[in-house]
Amino acid sequence: MIVDADYARACLDYDPETGGFRWKRRPRHHFACARGHNSWNARFAGKPCAKFRADQRYVHINLGRFLYKAHRLAWLIVHGEWPEEIDHISGVGTDNRLTNLRNVNHAENSRNRRLRSDNSTGVTGVYRRSARRWFAYIDLDGQRENIGYFDTIEEAVTARAAAAIKHGFHENHGLTAAERALRARQRALDLNTPVKRAEAA
Repeated sequence: MIVDADYARACLDYDPETGGFRWKRRPRHHFACARGHNSWNARFAGKPCAKFRADQRYVHINLGRFLYKAHRLAWLIVHGEWPEEIDHISGVGTDNRLTNLRNVNHAENSRNRRLRSDNSTGVTGVYRRSARRWFAYIDLDGQRENIGYFDTIEEAVTARAAAAIKHGFHENHGLTAAERALRARQRALDLNTPVKRAEAA
């Protein structure tokens, strides 16, 4: 059974500010008998329901005998429909705050990936091809597009950044988790600054 928005809303209390989930007190018709209804609510109602394992990237919730990704349920509860694919803007798969989620297709999702841990230059799509030359490329929907050779890493990085903008990559693409977190904090400060100034005035 694929649950719909009404069923998910009846079962789950989702907090868009924190991304957390708690079980609601579920209605009688969700259970085969009154005993099961009373027992389940006494045991679970009001308690956190999301599960995360160290070997998994995302938070999951067991609902209606199926295991769902929590970020997909968050979108369903708020917007009333299943998303095509969810992109965690920060790159942190456990951060299910609504402001960190966007509904995208697979191609768009691939344009907001974190810097790979095995990257040797600190820049996605740039590496040293020979002792004197730097090479830049960009992956587009599974196909590699060669940008060219450059004398310095700065030139290669600039060309790669221009290609990313041209093809609609997210501004966070290629950043580390720490860099994404720093950018998010800075954005929050920028948004709060006008409010604080107005209050001071």
